[in-house]
Amino acid sequence: MLYAIREHATGWIAYLIIFLISIPFALWGINEYLGFGGGAEAAEVDGVAIPLEAYHRAYRQRRAQEEPSGERDRELQRAVLDEMIERELLQQYMDRQRLDVTDLEVMESIQTMEWFSTADGFDPQRYRNILRTNNLTPAQFEAQQRNLLRGHILQQALDASALITEAEAREYRTLKDQTRDFRYFSLPQDRFLEPDAIAAEAIEAAYREDLERHATPAHVRAAHLVLRLDDMDADAEPSDADLQAYHEAHALDFMAPELRRLRQVFFKKAADAEARAQEAHRQLQEGAEFAALAQEQSEDSLSRARGGAVGWVAQDDLPAELGTLVFSMEPGRISEPLATGLGTYLLEVEEVRPGRLKPLEEVRAQVAAHVQRQNLERRYAAATEELSALTYENPDSLAAAAEQLGLEVHTTERVALDALPEGVLRQPAVQAALQRDEVLKEGLNSDRIDLDENTAVVVRVDEYEASRTRPLEEVAAQIRDELARQAAQEALLEHAAALLEQLRGNADLAALAVQEEVPVAVHEGLTRDDPEVEPAVLEHAFLLAHPDEAPVFGMAVLPEAVAVMALDAVHAKPPEEAQLLDRERLRQQMRNAETDAFQTALEARADVVRYLDRLE
Repeated sequence: MLYAIREHATGWIAYLIIFLISIPFALWGINEYLGFGGGAEAAEVDGVAIPLEAYHRAYRQRRAQEEPSGERDRELQRAVLDEMIERELLQQYMDRQRLDVTDLEVMESIQTMEWFSTADGFDPQRYRNILRTNNLTPAQFEAQQRNLLRGHILQQALDASALITEAEAREYRTLKDQTRDFRYFSLPQDRFLEPDAIAAEAIEAAYREDLERHATPAHVRAAHLVLRLDDMDADAEPSDADLQAYHEAHALDFMAPELRRLRQVFFKKAADAEARAQEAHRQLQEGAEFAALAQEQSEDSLSRARGGAVGWVAQDDLPAELGTLVFSMEPGRISEPLATGLGTYLLEVEEVRPGRLKPLEEVRAQVAAHVQRQNLERRYAAATEELSALTYENPDSLAAAAEQLGLEVHTTERVALDALPEGVLRQPAVQAALQRDEVLKEGLNSDRIDLDENTAVVVRVDEYEASRTRPLEEVAAQIRDELARQAAQEALLEHAAALLEQLRGNADLAALAVQEEVPVAVHEGLTRDDPEVEPAVLEHAFLLAHPDEAPVFGMAVLPEAVAVMALDAVHAKPPEEAQLLDRERLRQQMRNAETDAFQTALEARADVVRYLDRLE
């Protein structure tokens, strides 16, 4: 069953299912999962708390991968919390629906895991040892597996509801391949720009309405220390005993992937490729020998000479759509034709070589690097505690901590608080610390800030100048320009709307372009993604209704301009039959849409409280 989950779980629901395993233990910790933890909550889902510490751990992991900044960082905070809420909603739903699996199914799934096995099969002692090293009991790990299997049942139910008919697939292909003929001209905003027409009273009124917008930023001279694990000196080579112990305890990290011996018949992309593949598939079903047929019909020169033999492949060796299919097939079975962007494939898996635990000697260098990293992380943890203590005990200086830990105090020039140099000082957590009164105005060291699991920062402000509101005379020209552009845009839209009315009253677009002293751009047979035309114009051209005998008119708003357009013709030729790849794409889109709707419905019925002010 685990094999089926791995091969068939895709998309958003698979993401949730997989993380059902990791969230309770890897992010919350065993004590919190069992109800012994404490502290503030990041959210509550029908009375079940999502601990703030669990959120912070998940956020740090995601942030280390994505490295967002500014507004994007706030979006990431909300996204991480939403994902944790979604997982809790999913788990509660499965509990309510009594989606369950038997103890036998759980144990069978665990006994298929190669890392718990030796040459003689599943090894209970090895199973317990690996779990103990990872701070898990068998009962806890089995609960994880039960959740994974339950999630697979739910996903299968959702997948079964995603049905695409041949007519829908053909309509999709018709719309996708559609082309359009249209003409347009652009009117610039500057044509209506009249700065001198903006009255002084209007400028002063706009100034008074938003005084904060016209304030100078606060200025600071800031200093900080950065402690990075990656800057610390590596430890000595670990002993053989240390390497053996780590290799045993972390067997999951040293698995060779499953391999499959593959044959193929390939038909290059062409109008008749799928039909030829279907005919070849029929011949194979009626008893034709795969190797002979590949030698006769395959259009891949490398494998054709070997009877279609590709050799041993791992899933990562293949394009995603091929890999998913190949690693879901049973040995000896022949696939249905699979159409891709390159062509159409018929595939046969001849043999499966399961994943295996690589012996220590094969991965010795890799294990040694892991052990050294683990030792370095222990030293880093001790150094961060020392950094916190020294900067707390010497609150008005970073010098003592810098000297004791061998770090450099980095100091800025006098700069605006909202325009600090790129790097550490731009990190949201650091900027939040700089805004606190005790740091900004009282000149004390900040608390230690953990940017991620391997980077700690302490910051202070050596010099501070508060914000002030700029006088009207300093910003009058800027305000006048903004008001003039607003008025110009309104006038431009009104003028373009009047031209549209003339076009709909049988005026000629070319004649209006001459009147406006602008050129007409003419495009024929353009597709939806043609790079020749500005995206906003192209998008609007494909939104206009089909013309009958006369053109259909519209306008698209561009940056500092408006395009007035005429759609002359739409060209579409329905395909003779639906393409397999189109149906699969539509099916995936439907699966995603139905899964999103399912999750939205779960949250709508639940009492969900987000404590967004606690996320910083």
